[in-house]
Formats: sequence, C-alpha cells, structure tokens
Amino acid sequence: MSPYLLSQGQQRRLGVAALMAYDCRVLVCDEPTYAQDRTNTMAVMDELCRAARSRRAALISTHDRQLAEDYGDVVLRLEGGNSMKRLNPAVKFVCLMVLTFVLAFRHQPILNFAFFALCIVGILSSGTDVKKLLILLSPILLAAVGMFFTGYRFSAGEGMPVNSSDMILTGSHVWNGLIHASRVLAFAGGGCLYCLTTDRVLMIRSFQRQFHLPQIFAYGLLAAWGVFPHMMQEYRRTRAAFRARGKNPFPVSPAFLKPLLVKSVRWSEALAVAMESKGFDGHEARSDFEPVRVRWFDGLFCAVCAALCVVMLVAF
Repeated sequence: MSPYLLSQGQQRRLGVAALMAYDCRVLVCDEPTYAQDRTNTMAVMDELCRAARSRRAALISTHDRQLAEDYGDVVLRLEGGNSMKRLNPAVKFVCLMVLTFVLAFRHQPILNFAFFALCIVGILSSGTDVKKLLILLSPILLAAVGMFFTGYRFSAGEGMPVNSSDMILTGSHVWNGLIHASRVLAFAGGGCLYCLTTDRVLMIRSFQRQFHLPQIFAYGLLAAWGVFPHMMQEYRRTRAAFRARGKNPFPVSPAFLKPLLVKSVRWSEALAVAMESKGFDGHEARSDFEPVRVRWFDGLFCAVCAALCVVMLVAF
C-alpha cells in the first residue's frame, strides 16, 4: 500500500516506526503524536520510551504539556514569542472589531493611518515574512489609491441621497480622498493583523469555547481545512497527468474539477466514517484536553484597546 493512501495519523505512526528501525543512539522526534487519539498517543510514547531506554536519549517536541510531564525525564518549556500570536483568538477578534467600528464613525485620516501603521508593526513583530506581506498588501494599496481618486473626484448633486456637504467633510477634495483611502488601509490592516497572527485551529477552538460555536460546525471547518491541502495536491497531479499526455486544458476546466470533486467527496465520506467510529455524532458534549482560556494578557490587550477607543472618541 502506498503511504500516501494512509491517514495523517497512520503516516505519523509509520514515520515513528521507520525512525526506530534505525540503529541510532539519539532519537529526535518532532511532534510524534500529531493527529493521534489518546490511545495511539500513549502507544507511540510507550514505544519511544522503550526505544530510548535501550539507547541513550530521546528528544521530543510537543504542544501537549501534560504528555511531556507524564513521559519526560527533563522537560524544557518554551514560552514567549510574539504577544499577538499568544492572544486568545476570540478576545483578539472582539477587540479588533470594536476598534474597527469606532474608526468607521470617525472621519479622521490620521486615525486610520495610525491604526494601519500599528497593524503593520504587529504583523512584522510576529515574524511574518516581509515578501509575503508585500504581496498581500499590493492589492490593498491599489484599492486604497483607487478609493483616493474616487473620493477626490466625487461630487454629489442636491437631489442625491448624500450631498456634497456630507461627503466632502472639510470642503477639500484631497481630504475627502484621504478619508476613503485611509479607511481601506485601516480595515484591511486589521484583517491582515488577525489572519497573519492567528492559528486557524486555535481560532476555531477558541470560538467554540468562548462564543459557544456548535461543535458540528467547528469540526466541519477543521475537516475542510484538513482536506484543502490534499485537494491542491490532487489538482497538481491531475494537471501533470494531462501535460504528460500532451494536453493542457484551461486551469478551471471540468477535466480538472470533476476528478477533484469526486476525490473530495470520497475524502469527506472517509473522514465522516472515521469520526463516527470514534463516537462523534455532533450532539453529545465533548471535552478538551487543554481548553483555550482567557488569560491575564488577554485582559491587558482588552484594556489597551478600550483606552484607544476612548482616545479616538474623545480627542478626535
């Protein structure tokens, strides 16, 4: 059987077995229990511990703190990093949304530009690749330029629902254009800050706990994100197969999309069967091994955002 036909958990267990087959004195494993249920997690760790005792040492990285404490002789806990990535996603979402709504009712370009600059600083401090950020910002900057000239040239007649005195707040076409352009940057900056500093799995878990997101919907999103990389891989394989036969259909041709759709349905069915075999039905309450909680620095972030809102409402 091809390893590519195995599930993620089976592939990870196969990798661990292949690692232990080598006659090496030190085992180095990066999250060997990824995509495992509790039973398989304990089985993998038991085997790694037995292998480590017969050799010299095993170095294992994991996000499961309890697992490290249960099996590790020496536990090194790495903390810190960027504060934006450590924030609770639900808290961060609410705070950024409140700031965005406040900005929507303030007609001050300097506020929008300042908020956009803060978002860029937060993104860069989180370790985001500068090239990736510039590619992401390119269409946003183009939209901002377009909105500037739209605001600059806009002039409403007396018979229109919004007249010129409402839209051109200071009587200056340049000022009006800056208002429109800066709003595009501010709103897009807030969205980019959240997307680039938030883990999607942690976000769903946070929404499920803090916002009481239905678990069947939450697990559906997680499953879709898990299947998407396989869809892209299958799409590339299909294109390569057509090119090998001297054909080059249009990128969104049904010749590509039909097999991709069939494979996606099969993956979804296999995933649904696997979840049901583990007792998941979407209605019974499920517990989290490590719940996503609101911590003290989340409260500090809320306080800072509240102070910013007060400043924007009072000073401007």
